[in-house]
Amino acid sequence: MQFNGDDGRSLWLDNLEIFDGLRNLGSGCISVEDGKISFVGEKAGRQSPKRSKFDEVIDCSGLFALPGFVDSHLHLFSLAAFNAGYDLSHVSGTTRSKFQSILKMAKETFDKQEGWHRFYGLDSFDLSISKYLDRHFLDELFPEDPVIIHFKSGHGALLNSLALRLIDLSETTDEPPGTTFIRDLEDGLLTGVILEGEELLGAKIPSIPIAQLMQSLGKVFEDTSSKGITTLVDASRNNNVSKIEMLSEFLSSRPLSPHVVMMPGMSDLSRFPREVGCYSDVYRKVAIGHVKIMLTASSGHIFPSEEDFLSSIRKAHSLGFPVAIHAVENECVSIAISALENDFISGDRIEHASELVDKNIKDIAAVGIQISTQPGLITENGERYLQNTVDPSILYRLESLRKHGITIGFSSDAPFSQADPMEWISAATGRNVSGTGVILESSERLSVPSALNMATYSGAVVSGVADRKGHLRRGMDADIVLLDMNPLTTEISELFKISPVLTLSQGSSLYSQM
Repeated sequence: MQFNGDDGRSLWLDNLEIFDGLRNLGSGCISVEDGKISFVGEKAGRQSPKRSKFDEVIDCSGLFALPGFVDSHLHLFSLAAFNAGYDLSHVSGTTRSKFQSILKMAKETFDKQEGWHRFYGLDSFDLSISKYLDRHFLDELFPEDPVIIHFKSGHGALLNSLALRLIDLSETTDEPPGTTFIRDLEDGLLTGVILEGEELLGAKIPSIPIAQLMQSLGKVFEDTSSKGITTLVDASRNNNVSKIEMLSEFLSSRPLSPHVVMMPGMSDLSRFPREVGCYSDVYRKVAIGHVKIMLTASSGHIFPSEEDFLSSIRKAHSLGFPVAIHAVENECVSIAISALENDFISGDRIEHASELVDKNIKDIAAVGIQISTQPGLITENGERYLQNTVDPSILYRLESLRKHGITIGFSSDAPFSQADPMEWISAATGRNVSGTGVILESSERLSVPSALNMATYSGAVVSGVADRKGHLRRGMDADIVLLDMNPLTTEISELFKISPVLTLSQGSSLYSQM
């Protein structure tokens, strides 16, 4: 078995087990012409084209075919920045001295970026680490350099004293709306921890050099392609016209890349229809997606106000954009549902929806709201959920959502979780909390076919690209992944071991081990 990877060649993929995004088709074949699927089905089918007309015929015995995976919610530039910085995601259960040693080694071996030391992925909920999250702890190691440590949650960061001074943040600085400066309980002074301060920090801290960021972004595309992901949806709150122009220029310079959808942020929304396009338009290789709207309680109170929140939804809808509402906590989810009950258009969705009670699920189904969620967090953060959630049974209620006919798309929220679809599928079907042997609410387990659907076709639906992606049928883009094992016959505990051997985007190879 060999695949030469030439672009634009017509292909016949023979002797496959096929899941078309909706159901299992069993053994058959797939043909690809001009970047589109021209046939899917049994080899003996009367509509089957002749093999002899294809440039390349590949015997795929033992492989499993399905549509390219869709990551319906991640953060491309944050992921690129994460990969360009120093990774602290491996740090857990450590002592103060060991943590200091890790940071000291990074200081000595990892280059600063625009004068700043940048760290990413620290688990601020780890009790062995959280007690050291204070600017004075960083000051001991970095007395002369500004430092920022971005938390794994994506909702906070720690800065040392010099960094605070460089961004003009002092004891008397007013908190921007929705942002919280954490203070010491004893003396009331700033600890250096800032919650929900992405816009403030982005405006004040020098950006990573564009060349370095783009190089890292290229690596992101390589990594996600190796996991079988062919569609990426950037759901960042601060997406603007400049970012879509930067991303489109980068994609235009590459011969091959995944399909990318970018959600506009609210702050720059008015410019999109005038300068780059409206919902579902494609601007120089970048499709324009839903409008991202934040509704969060992570800073200690719900933000934005109800009036501003409703105004954002109305503005997006008036311009023809469906909305994608960030809502994690049950209280936020309930507010989001209530708002959409009064102002809804087709395609509106809620991001995360991590905590759901029965009424939420019934109301979501009644309105027709779609969901983009991250089952991988069950495995990655399950132990913390069990410790800190009053009622873990309300977390990631995937099977209950499915039973109510709600369309669910899987996603990673990378860099805050892993962009690895087989990890999502493993977590959704097993619901095992890593390292504990505990299953998080077994009644919410999905079947493997349901999980495959949510990682492919349903992911394309919630991303607004199901007219081209997510389904292996004639006329669709030839976004195809071949896996080395059949997930329908693999033990659930072994699903995470399955790997892609070939990833095709519109018939061209993004990744191949064949």
